[in-house]
Amino acid sequence: MVEEAWDRAEADAQALLELSPDDSEALQAMASLQYELERQRVAALAKQSEDHARTELRSAFRGQSWLRVSEAARSLLELAPDDDEARRADAEAQVRIAFKLGIRRLSASRAVLTLAPGVEIEFVRIPAGPFIMGSKKPKAGPIQRLRRALSPDTMASFEDSMARDDELPQHVCTLPAYWISRTPVTVAQFSVFFRVTSHLTTAEADGSSRAWVSGEWVDAVGAYWARPFGRDSDVMGKEDHPVTHVSWDDAAAFCRWASRPELGEVDLPTEAEWEKAARGTSGQIYAWGNEAPDSGRCNFAPDNERDTTPVGTYGAMGASPYGCDDMCGNVWEWTRETKIPYPYSLENGHVAESSVARVIRGGSFDYSSENVRCACRSWDPPDRHYCHLGFRVVIRPSAFAPDMVTDDFSDEPNLRDNSRRGILRAGADCAVLELAPGVEIEFVRVPGGEFLMGSSKE
Repeated sequence: MVEEAWDRAEADAQALLELSPDDSEALQAMASLQYELERQRVAALAKQSEDHARTELRSAFRGQSWLRVSEAARSLLELAPDDDEARRADAEAQVRIAFKLGIRRLSASRAVLTLAPGVEIEFVRIPAGPFIMGSKKPKAGPIQRLRRALSPDTMASFEDSMARDDELPQHVCTLPAYWISRTPVTVAQFSVFFRVTSHLTTAEADGSSRAWVSGEWVDAVGAYWARPFGRDSDVMGKEDHPVTHVSWDDAAAFCRWASRPELGEVDLPTEAEWEKAARGTSGQIYAWGNEAPDSGRCNFAPDNERDTTPVGTYGAMGASPYGCDDMCGNVWEWTRETKIPYPYSLENGHVAESSVARVIRGGSFDYSSENVRCACRSWDPPDRHYCHLGFRVVIRPSAFAPDMVTDDFSDEPNLRDNSRRGILRAGADCAVLELAPGVEIEFVRVPGGEFLMGSSKE
């Protein structure tokens, strides 16, 4: 009816112009009519596009097709920027798309696992082979003292005056290749897991957690990973700190969520995996060597920050031979195993009972140099949670990811490896397709919907 009325008005104005071509009133009426008709056509076209995008969005969401969800949601947001349905759908799609991307190999010894856009876990590869595990106490005889005086470097690397009985005897352990996260899991990384799964941590269920406040332990009401010192605290500005107040059960839940068949098993490290990544093959006492720790190498007591520090703060000064950060100090880290006597066996310690205490490694910001040694072993019940207790993860590649275990991966660029990378999303509206090293095609995103095609003569 409205269109018919506009058509009649346009016909009347056109007839008047034919009789009086210079009639200003008729000319103005015709211009107004044409403008309004064009505005209505554009509005109708926008409404059709919005309806189309919304239909596409709901259809894709029902089918769990997350690429389609993202495309339809962004198309709808371009037409209706404040649409809450589209915003929520796009946010969930981005997390799920990134999660499905799996691990991306950077080099022979580096890889990243994408958890969400802009949130990745970096892994370093630990090669297969033997390493020295445990500690060796110095012998007190005159011959040993003379040998240490003549060859301090070779002797000191295998002798530790702070060695504890549960670290003895020092022995050789052989492991297959695996990948371990370069740093402990951070607040940002754990928050992705929380947003996707709504996981209720043990500390939240308990209603409080132990925190180190003003030099003493307190039972902080309301403390958990997002409120590390109680109800009035938060983790704003600490996204790159290790996540804390996580129990072994919480860490295991994170690993189950991060695992996927095409990638392999994401898990807590065994004691042997953790120790080899921390000290290398030679049996050195600390991650960086045999020199005593100081405030330039790690976060420990008494030279500590009285809280966690951002992961990787100490850089090469505190890194392990494989490039792992924060293996000494900052936070204790859960392993998957129960405490067993040495010599270590690959078959021991892998128990299923959730109530059995698990070994923790690495020391923390409130523990002394004795506890940040690579061979130091402690343990806690799996439901324990503190402000100094976190975790890192390992990947044991599956049969579906053979390039994650091979030793013949080349750092030299080649067409085959680069072509496998496919299209790399660089932003919301652009992407690049890598054809060969240094040869890329850049794309811009054109949203779905209708448009006016062709020309019209006035």
